[in-house]
Parts: sequence; C-alpha cells; structure tokens
Amino acid sequence: MATSLAFGSCSFSLPGFYSSVDKTLAQCQCKNLTKFSLRANYDSRFQSRVDNWIHFATTSKVQQLHLELNFREDADRFVFGDDSFFINPHFTHLHLEHCFFNPVGPINWNNLTHLTISDVSLDHGLIENILSGSPLLDTLKLYYCYGYSWLNITSKSVKNLVLHGYHDPDDIINYLDDVIGINAPYISSLEIVGTFLL
Repeated sequence: MATSLAFGSCSFSLPGFYSSVDKTLAQCQCKNLTKFSLRANYDSRFQSRVDNWIHFATTSKVQQLHLELNFREDADRFVFGDDSFFINPHFTHLHLEHCFFNPVGPINWNNLTHLTISDVSLDHGLIENILSGSPLLDTLKLYYCYGYSWLNITSKSVKNLVLHGYHDPDDIINYLDDVIGINAPYISSLEIVGTFLL
C-alpha cells in the first residue's frame, strides 16, 4: 500500500491533468498516508476538485503536505475554502505555495514542526494565529511573502527562521520602502536572502 502520493504538471492544459488525479484518488485506498504532494497550474474552475483532494489527504491522516498551485490571474488564485484544514493533529510538515488563507477561527496544528509558506499575503494577525496554533514549530520559512512589517516570534520552539525575499505584486515601484522588524529571541538560526530593510 502506498504511503506517499505525488502529482505534478507544468502544463496549462488543465482538464486532462485534473481528471487523471481524480481517477487515481478514486482508486486509492490509503488510510494512513505519510506524504501528499501536488504541484500544478490552477484556475478557479477547479476549486472544488482541489478542495476534494485536500480533504482526501487530510482524512488519510497525511503528515507531510506539499501544495503548489500556480495561477495566471488574481481571480484564479487558490484560497482554502474549508476551515477544517486548519484544525489538524497529523500535519508535521507543510509547504504551501500560492495558497491563500485566512481562517475564521484559531489554527490548531499541534504536531507541526516545519512550515514553508511562499508567495502569499500574511498580515500580523494571521502570523500570530499560525505561531500560537503550532506549539511544536521548529522551522519557519517565508518565501516572497508580503503584507507584514513585523515578525514577533516569541515561541521557544521556533529555532530556525528563513526569510527569502519580500514581494508584493501590487507594489512594484515602492518595494524598497518595506521595512521588516524581527523579534525572535529564541531562534538559533536566521537566514535572510534578498533585499530587505531591517
């Protein structure tokens, strides 16, 4: 029985790829899935199908989830539609790229140790929600995220922080005006890549 599933496509011929994933998951009987990876181009026509795939992964008790959903237009960006995603005791590693989210209630990722977020907007309230809901988080990586000016990481569990670029797609002209403050007294490793004003 498979313990990991990975799907990937760089084509914008989406219907064929999405149908193949549907067929594969319909035949899969994985009750305890360790890894689930999806790298694909996306548009909003397929929101419900991606929601179903994520539901499949979470109900299979996946521990390591990698979602990379590239889009062409803002109207086609993927937004998590089910807040149950944010209450999950099984996640240990999450990689979320071009996946926008703003849960209504508190996040509860009690066993999450590694979190990578890429190319999305993160405001201060959302960052605080993530940190307070992930008590075992050891490694936080932010790649080209935006929307925040202050990182207040006071959790004693977070030891590794990576900031790789700061890119607001709606503010190309004034990108050098963005100043990022960091308060992270317990980290032991800080990696900063790209242009920042600190």
